[in-house]
Amino acid sequence: MAGLKKKPGSVLRDVVETVAYAALGVFIAVLIYQALILLLGTERPVIDVISESMSPSINRGDLVIVKHAEPQDIKIGDVIVFDTLSQSLPVIHRVYKINDDGTFQTLGDNNRGVQHEWEKQISAKDIVGKSVLVIPYAGLIKITVCDSVPAVCRAFSPAVNR
Repeated sequence: MAGLKKKPGSVLRDVVETVAYAALGVFIAVLIYQALILLLGTERPVIDVISESMSPSINRGDLVIVKHAEPQDIKIGDVIVFDTLSQSLPVIHRVYKINDDGTFQTLGDNNRGVQHEWEKQISAKDIVGKSVLVIPYAGLIKITVCDSVPAVCRAFSPAVNR
C-alpha cells in the first residue's frame, strides 16, 4: 500500500471539495444567524461574553442567546444586553433597578456592588434584548481568534447601531 499514488487531478479535486464544504458551512451559519434574527426579533441574537463581570452565572467564553424585549416586559433581576457610548461592545448585566423615568439600572453579578455611571440610566432604545439562553464556553473560539487577530473580528463583527 506504500506505493499508492493519487491520480492526476485528484489533489485539485480534494482542494475544490474542501473549499466547497467550507463555503457551505459558512452559508449555513449565515442562514442560522439570519433565522435567529427573525425568530428572536433582534439584530444581535447571539452575544459572546468577554469579561467575568457576570460570573458565576455567566462566564467569559459563554454565548448568550438574546431575544427582543419591550421595556414593560423587563423586570428587576432580568439579564439584559445593552449598548452604551462608554463601551465599544454590548454589555450584558442584570437589571438592578427601574428608575421612575422608565430607564434601567444594571449591575454585573461579579461587580461586588460597584456600579458604573453608564449603568445608572439605560434607555429602552439602547437595549438589544433580554437573555433567554446561555451556552457555556461556546464563544471561546471567537474570543481566542479576536484576541489573536483583532482585524478579523472587526471585519466580520456587526457594528453597534446607534
